[in-house]
Amino acid sequence: VARLAAALFDYYERIPALASVRRDQSVAESLEEFVAQEADNRLTLAARAIGAQKRGRQVALVAALVDLDVYRALRRQGFDTTTAAKKIATLVNGWLDHAEH
Repeated sequence: VARLAAALFDYYERIPALASVRRDQSVAESLEEFVAQEADNRLTLAARAIGAQKRGRQVALVAALVDLDVYRALRRQGFDTTTAAKKIATLVNGWLDHAEH
């Protein structure tokens, strides 16, 4: 999970236009397809990160917690990219550890 959060948050930092693409996706079909593929990729990566065999609520929650909007909210609260990724990884891993017991 730490690698997933770090990689995605780094990606969001390097590609700030992603927020505009999401916002303007209704303008062009190619943008809609890109946004849909990005969301699908995030779900796939989240499933792999937690070792899930199929997509379910746990995968959806992990994918949501590494979403661009969460990253942007953490940045607005003063977290740098690296710290934001570490905080999300700690949160998710703690939740998964608790959920398994």
